[in-house]
Amino acid sequence: MLHTPLCELLGIIEVPIIQAPIAPYTSAQLVAAVSNAGGLGSIGTLHFNQLMSGHNYLGLKNFDLMIVS
Repeated sequence: MLHTPLCELLGIIEVPIIQAPIAPYTSAQLVAAVSNAGGLGSIGTLHFNQLMSGHNYLGLKNFDLMIVS
């Protein structure tokens, strides 16, 4: 598996993959898939209202993920 200084710097990822938080194309499922594969999943909220952002955040709670905000 590829392990780089970025992995060491962040300390929370296994592989140097950072998923771009591009709203509205990110979802809790995509973030979970990237995170479970060892990368850094992130969810974009720029174009979402508070209700939709909250919905996506609560969707992340359904997965066994470490949430860093």
